[in-house]
Amino acid sequence: MQTYAAALRGNMKDKSRKLRFMFIAACANEDFFIPVRKGMADAAGMLDVEVAMTGVEDVDDQAEIRLIRQVIADGVDGLAISLTHQTAFNDVVAEALDQGIPVVGFNVDSRNSGNRRLSCVCQDLYSAGHKLGTAIRESIRLGATVLLTFHSQGISALEDRFRGVRDALEASGINWLTAVTGIVPEEAAVIVRD
Repeated sequence: MQTYAAALRGNMKDKSRKLRFMFIAACANEDFFIPVRKGMADAAGMLDVEVAMTGVEDVDDQAEIRLIRQVIADGVDGLAISLTHQTAFNDVVAEALDQGIPVVGFNVDSRNSGNRRLSCVCQDLYSAGHKLGTAIRESIRLGATVLLTFHSQGISALEDRFRGVRDALEASGINWLTAVTGIVPEEAAVIVRD
């Protein structure tokens, strides 16, 4: 990474300016991102670059795309993006790349070969869900029905994880119901209780 940062700096007109990287995420205020922000800050200090994170409160592909376009217009040097939809981000990723701005997927990837992002950093979500389903099925009696929750609809990561859990449970004769709870814990508790 340091070599990459040095290479980017070598192509800059103003070599005294720090490189600026932006992470744009769906559900950007979730606690999941607390250690991500810390890791970003630590890496930025080691590489002598600037990093920032922004995003949308829930999953709103169009709002996230508007943020990405604004950051491109502001002249950021690199982007990390939560690609929560199979194809919605293809055009904006291509726009960034065409302007020489490298783009990587982070946490959630579109899994779409039509997306030109350079790489992605995320887990195998189906496998993670399947491992979870396999681990919990030993504690659930045969024929029982369990509740599987999503905080938001339309997130490929949650759908992939769900398929993994579902397949593991289905193999053991366990049934499931689903509920979309939202991202506010108190509201989610009411939905689950009702």
